[in-house]
Amino acid sequence: MSKAVKLLVSGYEASGKSTITSTIKDALVINFDRKEYSFAIPHANFKDYEGMDSVIKFVNEKIAAYKKKNNDTLPKVVVFDTVTQMYTAMVGYNSKKYSGFAIHSQNNIDTITFNEYIEKVLMVSGISVVIVAHTIVDTDSGRHIIPANGSVMPFVAVMQHRNPSNCWKPLTEIRKAISSEAYVNRNVQRLSLMGVAA
Repeated sequence: MSKAVKLLVSGYEASGKSTITSTIKDALVINFDRKEYSFAIPHANFKDYEGMDSVIKFVNEKIAAYKKKNNDTLPKVVVFDTVTQMYTAMVGYNSKKYSGFAIHSQNNIDTITFNEYIEKVLMVSGISVVIVAHTIVDTDSGRHIIPANGSVMPFVAVMQHRNPSNCWKPLTEIRKAISSEAYVNRNVQRLSLMGVAA
């Protein structure tokens, strides 16, 4: 099995990010944008965010369908297009379901859960991951940033190869819980039960 990688593709809105990633061979695109995906490659349009488990369940189901349709072969790459829209949906959902500091805490948990799913389920199964994100110019610093609500920044910091130590510090306990063997086994088991594991 070849080593899986995680790659970030970021750029301004309508700058061609989806066009570029649509040329990746043997890929499955999970489309989070509010518009239909317009490229003729395997894709699935995610519509109804109901917690991070709904994202993971949807991705697992689409990987299983891809495998069934492609002679028992997993996609070599899963493209999340765009993670910016997924996080907008996540923050909106958590803001309605929770209140006060619990919104922030749940955003943290969901952010880490998504990253752990990528690294400890998809990548461990040999599936590379491409994260597509919007970029804007920060008016204060003049730097290009990925717009993010709440605690999406730790995930973005890792993706941008910045030093994330300060971002992760308050999340240590949450990370420990989600990094636990039980969490990883639960998701690997989900893939296995669906006949997805290679």
